[in-house]
Amino acid sequence: TNLGVQALKYMPVRQRAVLALRFRAGFIEPDGAPPPEDPANPGAIPPELAGIPVDDRYRTGGASTVRGYRENALGTQTAYDSLGVATTDVRGGQVLLLANAELRVPLVWIFAAGAFFDAGNVWERPEDIKPSKIFSFADGAGYEDMRYSVGLGFRIGTPIGPVRFDYGWKLRLARSDQPDQGSG
Repeated sequence: TNLGVQALKYMPVRQRAVLALRFRAGFIEPDGAPPPEDPANPGAIPPELAGIPVDDRYRTGGASTVRGYRENALGTQTAYDSLGVATTDVRGGQVLLLANAELRVPLVWIFAAGAFFDAGNVWERPEDIKPSKIFSFADGAGYEDMRYSVGLGFRIGTPIGPVRFDYGWKLRLARSDQPDQGSG
């Protein structure tokens, strides 16, 4: 069962600028009993998450969610073995929270600019979400911490739709033992 909610709001600001707001949340509950935990690897993947196919789990990050992060990087974990070799584990999560605010300003003709603030993450289980992990802007963000980014963009209006060029900066640096995908 996949439950989701999304709210969008577009508000005019001053003359022709627009403030675009979006909030999205989702929750996935697997059907049936969760598979038993692997005794050889306790705590590796929560049984509830293991009951959801990998492609159906939430992941976020990228051009239309949390800019400044690679596509679907939030929900992907990196682990290092004793030799320092990194392995990437696309785990995803049962819970998604995402919020975006973007100020869109027309420039001339078909050109426009934008400034944005994005926030989001996925959590493996609902019990992993804590207010202290959502409302913190301190560095040392782990996989269960909300991620934030800010950035600027340039837009070109074309007959088939707008073309966007955005650049986002992470507002929280990742913990060294729980690096962002592509970090380090």
